[in-house]
Amino acid sequence: MIVVSGTFEVAASDIEEAIAAAQEMAEASRLEAGCVSYEFFRDLEPVGETGRFRVFEEWLSDEALKEHFATPHMERFLGRIGGLDIRSRAIKRYRVAEVTDL
Repeated sequence: MIVVSGTFEVAASDIEEAIAAAQEMAEASRLEAGCVSYEFFRDLEPVGETGRFRVFEEWLSDEALKEHFATPHMERFLGRIGGLDIRSRAIKRYRVAEVTDL
């Protein structure tokens, strides 16, 4: 399993556009083969004049994630957020060897 997790911050003036772009992206991505989960979360803690978001994705394979990066909705998403004032971005890819219930 592949997990993608991280955060990004946008200027306060771009929060609503970031939410709209994230909602569209998540809805389309969840329909992809190999997508286990795809979520965006807004940070509840104040971050000054920005909005912080967390992204969390689970994919069955590297191939599924690679195909995800080539989708039209990924291109649209990158175009939308590319026009935003992004203050920081820290997103990582993890290869998970084992998953168990707690």
